[in-house]
Amino acid sequence: MTTTLTWKRAGADWVLFNGRRRVGRVVPDPKWPGMWRSVMFDGGLSDMANLAWSKNAVLLSAEREIEYAARSANRPSNPQQNEGVFEPSALPVAETTREVARAPPSAFSAPSTTRTSSARSSVTPPRGPHGGPSWPRCSACR
Repeated sequence: MTTTLTWKRAGADWVLFNGRRRVGRVVPDPKWPGMWRSVMFDGGLSDMANLAWSKNAVLLSAEREIEYAARSANRPSNPQQNEGVFEPSALPVAETTREVARAPPSAFSAPSTTRTSSARSSVTPPRGPHGGPSWPRCSACR
């Protein structure tokens, strides 16, 4: 896409056109002769600068605006048409359940509670109703 940006004089101001559309304006400063200000999109004025710098600032701003409009014109307007981060078949939960389903049954068995060390007994201590040791820690375990 080629754009034709042209400057035209409008009274004391300089106006930048993209075809027939106005995309920027440079106005002379009323207090300081030879100094110019560019008109912002919200209607405010920029800092003072000479004519060349003011025109350059307006030109760069217009180029950014035109480029942004061209990029957003290529995107779908409906967010449902945009592609998401995850693919539909790659849901994290589904992959986890598939891995669990594929794992052998021995992967889920509890580890052995017996110890093979000769210094320790191979018998595990008795457990209370809460799964802890049977010695009194709370009124329910006594």
